[in-house]
Amino acid sequence: SRQAFERVVNARELYGAPMLVMANKQDLQGVAGVQEIEEMFSANVDGMSRQLKVIPVCAYTGQGLRDSVE
Repeated sequence: SRQAFERVVNARELYGAPMLVMANKQDLQGVAGVQEIEEMFSANVDGMSRQLKVIPVCAYTGQGLRDSVE
């Protein structure tokens, strides 16, 4: 949820920590793509000294899941 995201982004103890976003359902048509998601999240983490990485995944097929933990 947006509130949970904002709590994490604004948590003082996580200031400067890198953020990984797993963009699920990338196998479906009409979902937000990685670039669109990066733009949405970047607007919220700018000025927070955070690195942001968005990885496309599909939990159903497992595509991209291994990349997210390596």
